[in-house]
Amino acid sequence: MTSTLATNITPPLDLVQVKWPYNKFEKVEIVNSNTLAAWVENEYLGPHELAPMGLGEAGRHSAILGGMTLAHTLKKNSQDYYLAINAEVRRLRGEVPATDSSKFRIVSTCTFSKGKNGKVFNRIFLEDGGLLYESEIEITIIPETIFGRLFKAHFYEEKLILPYSPYQQRRPLEAINIDQNTIQASFGAIIPKIAWDILITFRHYLLP
Repeated sequence: MTSTLATNITPPLDLVQVKWPYNKFEKVEIVNSNTLAAWVENEYLGPHELAPMGLGEAGRHSAILGGMTLAHTLKKNSQDYYLAINAEVRRLRGEVPATDSSKFRIVSTCTFSKGKNGKVFNRIFLEDGGLLYESEIEITIIPETIFGRLFKAHFYEEKLILPYSPYQQRRPLEAINIDQNTIQASFGAIIPKIAWDILITFRHYLLP
């Protein structure tokens, strides 16, 4: 078993183009030839949160670790872009107080891999070992050179790096309007020069 800090994840694990603070794994462990496990902090410890992890955050961590797992399974040795193209995420526990888990353990297993495509099965556990989420995610790999050509219009020479986790300091919505079962709101303008207002998954790229 190999362990490494998120700030210093090294090959063969650091092969996905998603870095801190979007990738916040504290530790990544090689379980076997097609399985990785990781620990991550709870970023939803606010007193008004209804659960220790929302669906979006569960998908975020599962997709990132899933990409790392696919790279590990395929024995990749280059930094590429791993894009989740389809996902099914299932919540398995009912209401759990946000403060009931300060960390989560995520286990990702590659169940299919062929060429530049793969599928991973993920489980997210509470700190007490309880299973909170399961997910199945389909991932496609885009080599760095091809990704650069596809998204050339969205490339910025200067690295776009958030100074903090966007999940801990979420940008507030504006002009919120509630009409029966419909809610509308404005996220505001997305300006590259102040790109910390949005989620930057890939450094150098501000994707729509």
